[in-house]
Amino acid sequence: MKTVMLLVVLLLIPSFTLAEYKALSRGERAAFLDAYQAVKIAAGERNYNAIIKFAPSLISKYESIMLDPSCRNIRPQFLDMGRILLQVRNLRAADSLEAVIAVKRGSGNTRELLKAYDSILPSLAYYDTSRYQAHLMYYNGLTVTISNENNVDSYAFLASLKFIDPAILDSYRVKVQKKFDVRLAQLSAIMNPDSILAFQASYPGIHKDDIDALFDRSRIAMRQSLLRQPSLSGYRDFKRVFGDDPKLKEKMSGYVFQQALSTIPDPVPIKEFTLLFPEESAQIWNQYEDSLFARWSSRRNQINTRAYMRLFPQGRYAAIIQEHFQSIQSFSAYTPDYFDQVVGP
Repeated sequence: MKTVMLLVVLLLIPSFTLAEYKALSRGERAAFLDAYQAVKIAAGERNYNAIIKFAPSLISKYESIMLDPSCRNIRPQFLDMGRILLQVRNLRAADSLEAVIAVKRGSGNTRELLKAYDSILPSLAYYDTSRYQAHLMYYNGLTVTISNENNVDSYAFLASLKFIDPAILDSYRVKVQKKFDVRLAQLSAIMNPDSILAFQASYPGIHKDDIDALFDRSRIAMRQSLLRQPSLSGYRDFKRVFGDDPKLKEKMSGYVFQQALSTIPDPVPIKEFTLLFPEESAQIWNQYEDSLFARWSSRRNQINTRAYMRLFPQGRYAAIIQEHFQSIQSFSAYTPDYFDQVVGP
């Protein structure tokens, strides 16, 4: 009773904060009882439009019943009017949900209908328990129909449903077990981590221990391959699937700097590497600048000079390089065009 009363106050009378208490006269109390009887008759006749149209204003008009001492004996009728209105609204909401189901059912697409049910059944359970039970039985019947297809993709679809009966799913799993064994053998042969993850997502709980072990084996195999033959694209895939690995990162860092410090220095590998570790971008570029300067310091030729000044014209060591050229050839200020003339293309 308290729950219904709360619903009346919070849901059915949105303007209750503006209400003023007013004791009801004998005539007003009688008028309320007449109105209550009219609402009850309308409910019995399923005249829901009238109830939804008039009941909220009646509840608002006679809300003083809940406080008026002289209305103590008619409070049950007042609360019942609120209950009837709430019930009618729920029935209307359930009707709307059933209309959606009817459209999906008319399309003839069983899977889309089951997806719709997954969204609708919780609300239907709230609005109308009896209709919920009837639709749940129909839902289970549809899942049994799909389980007759006897293939792993159908199992994956059923496993994704929220209201699938566990007994139906377990029975289906046993039926397609041999097909899963074949899939597992295929995954073991190709050792592709993305395929393993896709299997795990599509068929949760199937060969769980075997899949976990296979995923770890694929990580070890991919790691060993990259340690033997570094590749930025391969490392990008490894990091995306397995996360970072300190030893592998160190190996890749050495590989990247080796590529970027080739005969003609090329910053592209550094740029690609910083995309994998954006939070360390400044540190990586500083390290590359240090490496280019060290290279210039050991051999102050045209290629090394031009490589540093092109990439770091305002760098930390730019002044040192400029002073070196000032000591061998006087010039007023560094410009990229000037260095093109001095150190050559």
